[in-house]
Amino acid sequence: MRKIMLLFALSTLSFFIMAQAVTDIDKQFKINGEIYLSVKDVQKDQIKNLSKIISIDNVKDNLIIGNANKEEFRLFLKTGFGFDILPHPNESFNPKMSSFEELEGEKSWDTYPTYDAYVAMMYQFESDYPEICKVYSIGQTVQGRQLLVAKISDNVENNEGEPEFFYTSTMHGDETAGYIFMLRLIDSLLSTYGTSTRITKLIDSIVIYINPLANPDGTYHGGNSTVGGAIRRNANNVDLNRNYPDPEDGPHPDGHLWQPETVAFMNFADSCHLTMSCNMHAGSEVCNYPWDTWSQYPADSAWWEYVCHEYADTAHAYSPSGYLSGFDNGVTNGYVWYSISGGRQDYMNYFQQCREFTLELSYTKLLSGYNLPIYWGYNRNSLLNYMEQVLYGVRGIITDASTNQPIIAEVAILNFDKDSSMVFSDLPAGNYHRPIFEGTYNIRFSAPGYEADTVFGVMVTSESTTSLNIALKPIGIDLDLKVFLEGPFIGETMSTNLNAGNLLPKSQPYNVAPWDYTGVESISSIPNGDIVDWILVELADTTGGYTIFSRQACFLMTNGKISGIDGTETPVRIAIQDIPDNLFLVIRNRNHLDIMSAVPLVESGGVYHYDFTTGNNQAFGTDAQKEIISGIWGMYSGDINGDGIIDSYDKSDNWDTEAGISGYLNSDLNLDGEANNIDKDEKRLDNLGKTSQIPD
Repeated sequence: MRKIMLLFALSTLSFFIMAQAVTDIDKQFKINGEIYLSVKDVQKDQIKNLSKIISIDNVKDNLIIGNANKEEFRLFLKTGFGFDILPHPNESFNPKMSSFEELEGEKSWDTYPTYDAYVAMMYQFESDYPEICKVYSIGQTVQGRQLLVAKISDNVENNEGEPEFFYTSTMHGDETAGYIFMLRLIDSLLSTYGTSTRITKLIDSIVIYINPLANPDGTYHGGNSTVGGAIRRNANNVDLNRNYPDPEDGPHPDGHLWQPETVAFMNFADSCHLTMSCNMHAGSEVCNYPWDTWSQYPADSAWWEYVCHEYADTAHAYSPSGYLSGFDNGVTNGYVWYSISGGRQDYMNYFQQCREFTLELSYTKLLSGYNLPIYWGYNRNSLLNYMEQVLYGVRGIITDASTNQPIIAEVAILNFDKDSSMVFSDLPAGNYHRPIFEGTYNIRFSAPGYEADTVFGVMVTSESTTSLNIALKPIGIDLDLKVFLEGPFIGETMSTNLNAGNLLPKSQPYNVAPWDYTGVESISSIPNGDIVDWILVELADTTGGYTIFSRQACFLMTNGKISGIDGTETPVRIAIQDIPDNLFLVIRNRNHLDIMSAVPLVESGGVYHYDFTTGNNQAFGTDAQKEIISGIWGMYSGDINGDGIIDSYDKSDNWDTEAGISGYLNSDLNLDGEANNIDKDEKRLDNLGKTSQIPD
């Protein structure tokens, strides 16, 4: 009987303990929407599958620390793993909170701001330093809180082709050390600009973006006045660091729609041209570099080891023994530690070609106010070191060789790049930035519509920059062309008075009616003294009508040759993708009658040659050119308004209003820099009634 009663008592106690445990779990879900648990005896090959059920927070040997919402916990129970429920990090965490006014009064950085104080602090940075700081929201959270970014640069309103760098923290709302560190970093950068040589160089050379708080709904889960109730997930109970598109597991590896926070940060990355970034966490102490989702190492693993060890080694110099010293002395590959899908780090590296690593700042998720300044001291110089790395490697400008305009092109390291490790140049500057470990590389530059160019033997050394500018040739044809304009023709050449008088525009002038050419040809200075004027070269097919295949603004030289905007002698490269059987050449000028080749162009030795100057029969139509001296033919001057006919309207529409004016004028037919009677009488009257012979 005693045994029966004892068994009954033990059974009742066991039931009571189990009921109490269920009650505690339900209470945690009710308060936080999530629980933390430890899972024992998990083998390495089981981690990947387990990470698809719960959010793994840490792995040490066969022990896993995980986080789960209610649905994930239900699925986890079906796995049969043994587990223990852990206290939530926010239990007994009651930090000192400060209002904006209190923070303004004393910046000891040993307290947390209320949400309203955080927003006010961010915008105060902009108010205090408007010339180098701009603060803006990149989106809103589920509950309508702002996702704020501070942009810091010496020219904050303009794109100067500088590398762009991004720090972001606390996408897990209960990992708050980086939140305060990033506020302090913003303050430190802004307040020491102009006095600290190092900080001044960083701001003068880099476009810096800092987002201190990536998950304000999680951090302020307990209300805007405290971070004491901070949780890992967002307001929809979604782990934001499992919510990104994944290189291996597709666009929605966690089975959830992209959260508002995820969309905001993806859009932000799309709007920038980020070269490097780092996202900050807590719960461990380590620099975690790609990949997280699969086992292969990244192309830049040597570079990652270098910059991550630089971060950890510098932190060691400013911290007590033991800080950031686990794993490989503070560094690990993500997959080697444990695999996850949908992580932000892999998304940024694979889909944005931005070098991002995950920085775990402290074993304690919610650092006390007392420890915030201490851990900041451990990391401050490391944070600056990593930022400086964006200045090193290979960088330059990629342009169109024909127009000198910046273009978007791919920069790939031959026999090296893999898994989307190439980079791209960006507009409007055409700049590219390729961080890479020291060595010698062969680099291929390519873009749609252009001939690829490979530069061999590019040498890179650590902590230095290799500059390499590239001009890609458009896929097209080379033309050796010659044409004269009647107006500036003198003897056997044309005058260069507009050039000598510094009157030639630096950008092509045919972007207005009647030409409406949208090309962006421009130069910073006129390349040489032999240039007469801009002309417009057109390639067309007359089969069944008149179809334009290509247009390009070029320079006309004093000897009649046509050059690209580099001002060198012909042949000139004209971009064209498809070459028709009947390829005709058209030359247009702003105040001379347009002409077209009498016959289709024919290629010889890789070049299409055409000389309009040798006879009237070189131009299509009847009397389409003028014999300007014996045996030399040129384009009729006088079509001031560009309507294809020389008549009284050229005088009334243009010359009458420009007469007596100096400059780059359509009424200036002899191109001497002034509209006068010589243009009206000597260069126009003889040609009245002449029309362009180009077919419609």
